[in-house]
Amino acid sequence: MLIGSGTKLTFDQQRQYNQIMNSIDLQAEYTAASKYHTAYANYYQSKGWVSCDAHCQHYKSIMDRRKNEWEAIKAEGNARMSDAREWQTVCEEAIMVGRYVHGHAFDQQR
Repeated sequence: MLIGSGTKLTFDQQRQYNQIMNSIDLQAEYTAASKYHTAYANYYQSKGWVSCDAHCQHYKSIMDRRKNEWEAIKAEGNARMSDAREWQTVCEEAIMVGRYVHGHAFDQQR
């Protein structure tokens, strides 16, 4: 797997990156999104042109709860993706430092 600068991850680094990415529960996000959209449709169909009665308020509270659930799941997934990106950056920096020390740039300093 190539990372940002075109540096290739080692097998162990790639395995760690994949493990982080695979910990994201895409099915939970899909289910939460589906529940939110269903709740939104119920709310939208229950509201009037000008006002929102008790029936409408009930659906609005469900919609708001589903939206919060979906946003929490998305935030967790985004945090895990951020962790994976941080892992990539650390690996990339380690590889680049290793190349600098062991490569041509180090030889020119002698």
